[in-house]
Amino acid sequence: MKITFLSVHSKDHAPGFPVWRYNLACAYLQAYLTKSPIYGELQFTHVVDYESASASSLVERILAERPDVLAASCYCWNWKLFCEVFPQVKQALPHLVIVAGGPQFDLTTGPEELGRHPALDFIVVGEGEVTFLELVEHLHRRHTGAVAAAGRPRGLPVLGSPSSDGVGGIAGLAVRTASGATAMTSCREVLEELDDIPSPYLHGIVDLETLRNGIVAIETQRGCPYTCAYCDYPKRELGTTKVRFFSEERVLKEIDLIYASKVRQLYLMDATFNSKRARAKNILRHIVKLRTERASRMAVSTEMFPELMDEEMLLLSRDANLNYIEVGVQSLNPSALAAMQRPRKDPKLREVIDIAVRNQVRIVPQIILGLPGDSEEGFYSTFDQIYSLPTIDFQCFRLLLLPGTPYRARAAELGLVYNSQPPYQLLSSRDFTAEQLERLDRFRKFALMILELKPTLTALATACEVPHHRLIADFLEAQPSHCAWDWPVQSVPQRQEAGRLLAGFMAHLLEAHGPALDDVARQRLAEQGKRIETYLELQMYVIKKGVA
Repeated sequence: MKITFLSVHSKDHAPGFPVWRYNLACAYLQAYLTKSPIYGELQFTHVVDYESASASSLVERILAERPDVLAASCYCWNWKLFCEVFPQVKQALPHLVIVAGGPQFDLTTGPEELGRHPALDFIVVGEGEVTFLELVEHLHRRHTGAVAAAGRPRGLPVLGSPSSDGVGGIAGLAVRTASGATAMTSCREVLEELDDIPSPYLHGIVDLETLRNGIVAIETQRGCPYTCAYCDYPKRELGTTKVRFFSEERVLKEIDLIYASKVRQLYLMDATFNSKRARAKNILRHIVKLRTERASRMAVSTEMFPELMDEEMLLLSRDANLNYIEVGVQSLNPSALAAMQRPRKDPKLREVIDIAVRNQVRIVPQIILGLPGDSEEGFYSTFDQIYSLPTIDFQCFRLLLLPGTPYRARAAELGLVYNSQPPYQLLSSRDFTAEQLERLDRFRKFALMILELKPTLTALATACEVPHHRLIADFLEAQPSHCAWDWPVQSVPQRQEAGRLLAGFMAHLLEAHGPALDDVARQRLAEQGKRIETYLELQMYVIKKGVA
């Protein structure tokens, strides 16, 4: 029986950043299948791309594999695309069993989406390794029986009930009943011992030789110690608030293997890598040791919680070549923090940033637009405080009402109106009108596009004694209100619109604030503008190559 894994990555990587050539979730599924006695009778192929891929190109690649089972790893950025792919593949291969899983689904959306998409046969809800193994063993029995009886696989019969046909005993599945309704089997409990999942690296499921100059991810843990209302990590209805850890011994063995390869970047794919501070430091020390022994230049990135960082951790991060540490600030508005149940200690954040910058550690603070309890003024205040920090980068996202999050579950109660289609953007709320959100979203996109100007804008805001956001907002308010582009840009028309806005902003800065700039600052401003233009051109190159 042949299984093809389908994965499509998001577009949020920058030009020059290594592209993903595999999917870790799918690698875990295949690795766990090695525990089954039928593993030797299975064949595996992988179709991997980015969300800029067309449905037709994905369909063509899947059909070329002629699988018996198609297993798709689903997220808010690829679900709409997959919903185009599934019926086309099913029409061409009517005997194909299509299984979807991933963060796109929870106990509610799993059965709902199965009902909306007749091409789908099953949806795996929750942690997928055990569920997928049991489902594959069930399908294999059916497949081999059909081949023996008729010389070819027969179509998937309609299930009599969630407990019939052997599927009802498989926890964690959204299934169809004989009446055409959809239902969940029992809830799948999470794996308490993560080492029960064979390592896709140590078992050769992922061939690191094929990932030369690429990026590799490992999990050192699953779950998050925090229960922020916007985030789908907790999945509280699935019982995964507890943080579980792969053994330190296993993690270090995986890192040893990765450092022995020619991989360019290692991503420690944890919600909060430093949730156990002593453990995180041990892993960083091991990476420092490997870098020294192998004279390695491999870059490392991860996400940390600032309140759990200290100077020793930041120094270890520097020595481990952690060149990108995401720090989820989200908001500095006390009302928004209270609504999201997010702990925050402002002095600690500033202290951590100062230590990091002093030691040349690249911290990337993140904020969210549209949070309940926030306001336009509150968002701008958070932006000004974060933008004024002496960091190179920052990130800003619009609130998404993701499946399985408390904000999604309480949307009606909180007055949150969101797009029913992925990625489920907030459209309006009691705190933000639709017009405010669109205006602020335009501000958000533009601020990210001109990130190269951050040092100059910070100096200008100080010299002119104006809030940082006003330097951008004053310019945008004079522009046509329609925002026909996104960031990162994804098409030639978007590139043209972004270029027009950039040129206008540079002229605006010189006209409105020229007297506050000396000749050196003006020269630096011109150079920074050229770098943004170059970056836009690189994005166009990536788009034309079809890898973004």
